[in-house]
Amino acid sequence: MSSHHFVREGQEPALLIAGPASLQQAEPLLEWVPLVIVTEEALDHVQAWGIKIDAVVCVAAHATDIELQLLEQMPFVVLPHSPADDPIARALQHLATTRHSMVNILAPPTEAIFRRAADFSTLQITLLGADVRWSLSTHFEKWLPTGSRLYLRPADSHTLTMNGLETVENGYQATHDGIVRIHGNAPFWVGEQV
Repeated sequence: MSSHHFVREGQEPALLIAGPASLQQAEPLLEWVPLVIVTEEALDHVQAWGIKIDAVVCVAAHATDIELQLLEQMPFVVLPHSPADDPIARALQHLATTRHSMVNILAPPTEAIFRRAADFSTLQITLLGADVRWSLSTHFEKWLPTGSRLYLRPADSHTLTMNGLETVENGYQATHDGIVRIHGNAPFWVGEQV
């Protein structure tokens, strides 16, 4: 079997770098040569990695400066937003309108990200913090060994049905080796230790 993977454009998860992240954390996500979107806040840091940047989310007034800074990166797209707008929401809006279906976000998990990302139901979103990987879903099913920890964040007020989990301090844990299942009537976030 070949070690090369062929994926049609738009099928691989895009990568949105929106906060402090290490190249080591990003490298496995870059193997699929995804569309790379960087927020203005993370731009200098990511540019030092020497990777191809496909789009930058920035305050509209800074667009010309960004274009000059990234001249050697051509072609790339500038995704302008007003100072009052959320850059992550602007990036997700771009991905949804360009028919991407998946995105990995490298950023510290915040309430704002959890809330805003839930508005983009057409995207399969994974938020990668320093030690927890969060996935937005209405259904989670995975084999876990006894004692494995999960964290849940309902996107809205709704009920969750869980099998194979018990409540523990600050989260849930698998009660036995086997499949755990979580179903919700609205999207919820599932966090797994990385």
